[in-house]
Amino acid sequence: MIWGEHKDEQSVFYLHGALPLFDTGIDIIKEVYDGNYLLENIKARMNKKHYPIFVTAGNAEEKLRHITHNQYLTFCYDKLCTMEGSLITFGFCFGENDTHIIDAINQAHNQPKDRRLWSIYIGVYSDTDLQHIEDIKDKFKCKVNIWNAKTAHIWN
Repeated sequence: MIWGEHKDEQSVFYLHGALPLFDTGIDIIKEVYDGNYLLENIKARMNKKHYPIFVTAGNAEEKLRHITHNQYLTFCYDKLCTMEGSLITFGFCFGENDTHIIDAINQAHNQPKDRRLWSIYIGVYSDTDLQHIEDIKDKFKCKVNIWNAKTAHIWN
């Protein structure tokens, strides 16, 4: 499936890419379930030397450069920069190489009051994660709420 036709209705954004997303150089293709196992379709693409869109390494500046060179990732980043209301994160640690994400969240908060991001809910799994978010929460301009991600049970 070619990504983009329904992007105005999109509500889930993979800011650093995802396994089923591929860049052909012209289009962004999303592998979707077609009766075959999704992982089999992804493996077949990879056997043809097509690789998923991922931002996995580098400092924040290098990651942002990678993002801005891909139309899908740029779209997702721009959506984050203009987000309104509240943001819920799950499985993202806001590490030292992710300051570009905090910058985007702060940009969303700096919008006019009727269109701004007011708060973020950050899911943590451990006491170490909790301490890390407590240590960096002053870097966010919006209100930071911390929640126990173990209580989500999203996979069952």
